[in-house]
Amino acid sequence: EKVVSTRSNVLLVGGHGTGKSAVLRQAIRKITAKKAKTELTFWQLMTQRITARAKYLGEWQENVEELVYALESANGILWILDVVQLLQTGGEGPEDSIAAFLTAFLQAGKIQIVGEVTPPQLESMRRLLPGFVETFQLVTLEELPEHRVKRIFDHLASYSAQQYKIDLTKDASALAYRLLQRYYSYERFPGKGIKFLGQCLSQAQKKQVQQIGQPDVIANFIDQTGMPELFLRDDLLLEASTLRAYFEDRIIGQPEAIDYLCNVVKIFKAGLNSPFKPIATLLFSGPTGVGKTASTKVLAEYFFGKGQQKSPLIRIDMSEFQHPGMLARFIGAGGEVGKLVQEVRERPFSVLLLDEIEKADPSIFDALLTVLDEGRLVDAYGRVTNFRNTIIIMTSNLGASNRTPVGFGGGNATNYESAIGKFFRPEFVNRIDHIVPFQALAPADILAITRLELDGIRQREGFQKRSLSLAFGESLEQYLAQVGYDERYGARPLQRALEKELIAPLAKWLVKQP
Repeated sequence: EKVVSTRSNVLLVGGHGTGKSAVLRQAIRKITAKKAKTELTFWQLMTQRITARAKYLGEWQENVEELVYALESANGILWILDVVQLLQTGGEGPEDSIAAFLTAFLQAGKIQIVGEVTPPQLESMRRLLPGFVETFQLVTLEELPEHRVKRIFDHLASYSAQQYKIDLTKDASALAYRLLQRYYSYERFPGKGIKFLGQCLSQAQKKQVQQIGQPDVIANFIDQTGMPELFLRDDLLLEASTLRAYFEDRIIGQPEAIDYLCNVVKIFKAGLNSPFKPIATLLFSGPTGVGKTASTKVLAEYFFGKGQQKSPLIRIDMSEFQHPGMLARFIGAGGEVGKLVQEVRERPFSVLLLDEIEKADPSIFDALLTVLDEGRLVDAYGRVTNFRNTIIIMTSNLGASNRTPVGFGGGNATNYESAIGKFFRPEFVNRIDHIVPFQALAPADILAITRLELDGIRQREGFQKRSLSLAFGESLEQYLAQVGYDERYGARPLQRALEKELIAPLAKWLVKQP
């Protein structure tokens, strides 16, 4: 309040959720309540409004000049809601942006601006346009300690009880704090707590219940993250045999890969994974059609498939990014958002599958180093994309040319690791938690996969709505396993064989038998 009253330009610096907007609003209320002789006025503005109607060259500059003169006559202070956007709007780069145009007015004291930025945004602004940042006085806002956050939760509970007649229990608030502290470590209190408990309150109003307890907090957390209740409750124990059975029922012929997946689950359940990295970073290596992608889908469903409406699996075909110019399309550039960033922002709790990673341009590997090491990606304007609630799985066929033919055992894990070590730089390989070898499939495995696919066919809507049950003879299963396997492509042709040999004839028969 004092800094703003001295007519200084102010940037409030703090992480997401520390309460920057709330502090600015409260300061403005106090200043306007004093009714000084020279009364200040506050104008709130989004950067895009400045250029929204500009059609010809130089028009937005005229808009800025008119804004400056209007503020001077009204003794006004401009509150920019998205300060970092000033560097992105106007020209082709920061040097001919609105921020650069405003710098002279700020230095001359003709306009006063207040706003808020995160530390990464501030750092990017200093790098891109240092003269603009130097015109501001910086006020740092630290995250509140636990006891003060819980006091705010108590105030929210009192407000909820008085305004909505809904009781927010202390146990529920304490559980929400613990879960948010662990799984939303990249956001700050009290903001993330107010947002989450506000969502719980909205759900309680919709369901017309008078109390929000721990089960309601867990239910809302499952809806947001898709994680099973097993991960959210310390009183639920993980049974190793049940966990392994889950993967063995769905992943055929890859016991070593199942070992790795079980370990990822156990480490996460115990809370021993690093909070400053992705949950796990794995490289699935092995020949085509042995279950690498299928295993990734199973892991995604186990980890994040319980509440989210969207699929918990983000799959990006890395063969689409074979040229250096594709880097911008992958991670983004300027105001454009890349495919990777867009997908993870929409689904922060997910399994990220980078399929056939070796086909991407080497510049892609360099861009991924920070993601694998720190679990985040910062663009040129300080916008952070968080990967700390993702499991990153890359697949590769490197070294698979030496695989043993079907029916004669598995591939050699040493071949895969050697080929991967020769292809990728050591800095990249060292950031991978585990290289998981997938072996060639034996005839019994192919038959088991065929039976698994046939079980899925039984559940298709066309059979369910007709109340038809299907039984498959052993000779048919063996025939489909034989025609659905190719030594070069593994079990990948099986789906085509099922459609051709089974689904198409059945469809024709059903059409004739209404």
